[in-house]
Amino acid sequence: MIKHLIFALFISLVAILSAQPETLLREGNELYKAEDYSGALNKYSAVLNEGFESPVLYFNLGNAHFRSGNLGEAILFYEKGLKLSPGDEDIEYNLAIAKARTVDKIEEIPQIFLVEWWDTLLASFSVSTWGIFLLLWFVLFTIAVAIFITAKSGVLQRIGFWSGAVFLSFTIIVGLFLFADYTRETSRIEGVLLSEVVSVKVSPDKNSNDAFILHEGVKFRIEDNVGDWSRIKLSDGKVGWVNKTTYEII
Repeated sequence: MIKHLIFALFISLVAILSAQPETLLREGNELYKAEDYSGALNKYSAVLNEGFESPVLYFNLGNAHFRSGNLGEAILFYEKGLKLSPGDEDIEYNLAIAKARTVDKIEEIPQIFLVEWWDTLLASFSVSTWGIFLLLWFVLFTIAVAIFITAKSGVLQRIGFWSGAVFLSFTIIVGLFLFADYTRETSRIEGVLLSEVVSVKVSPDKNSNDAFILHEGVKFRIEDNVGDWSRIKLSDGKVGWVNKTTYEII
């Protein structure tokens, strides 16, 4: 009797905890519709503080920050959303609008066609999605092997053999894509400037000379860290040092 009661309480607690983020998200949406963007941000941030993340949550956070005039935070959360859901048209559209409001218009250095094509291919799906594809092809390969082993007719054995060969090939290819995308994501750390204006230094020292000026919302790669300073690289090739308190990692 006691065991059943404990189990029931446990199930109820899990249901309550799982429903809380959904409730907060819904409340945030209602506040956003009522143009209470500060209240909506509080609700969305509470969901994030619960340890939950999703493209929808980041999209809503980006929208609420944009409406609140927080351009840097808006771009940051749109970028976080795209990291979870590459190619999301709604996020990409709002991100483009937000970037159009930034002061610094940085032109990217043109990449070699094959390099650009490879990066686009890897970025078309998230690491978790590549993992799902890998699992799918591996399951199909396992089924084909089972058909080949258990089949009693030569026709079924040939079908199992050749389909298994095809599925194994796709498993290996997708596995390579997964490894390459994971390596790319873990090795390339990017951030978004949140401070309104920052003097980028030529060395990791507040008393060093200014290299150039950046404004809120600029995205950059983080190449090195020394104490409280990070060496950043812009898409146009410029490099310099900024304090870690001025940006947040995507």
